[in-house]
Amino acid sequence: MRFKLLVAWILTVLAVGSAQQSTSATLSGRVVDPNGAVIVGAQVAITSKATSIRRETKTNEEGLFVLTNLGPGEYELRVQQPGFKTTVYTGIVLQVGRNESFNVALELGQVADSIDQF
Repeated sequence: MRFKLLVAWILTVLAVGSAQQSTSATLSGRVVDPNGAVIVGAQVAITSKATSIRRETKTNEEGLFVLTNLGPGEYELRVQQPGFKTTVYTGIVLQVGRNESFNVALELGQVADSIDQF
């Protein structure tokens, strides 16, 4: 009887673990200036090419950002901060269960100026 209970418990744990596998991706990174100093409070936005859903965050005191629970697919990443040119990266492909890192170096200039990266 104990053996059957143990087997049933193991199967339950395995089933729950499989059901909790990630169905999304994460994109994180650091935003710096031309000298490599971190930029605090930079606006970081990611937009899905397939759904046009946009998610936004700001960099923390270490210049870091994290965007979680992103569906798989192709994205555009836009980073802006007053005093710097807006930088846009296109063709970023995220896959289920992957944690991608993407570091951004902003150039001095006006926010209205943009730099497209591919």
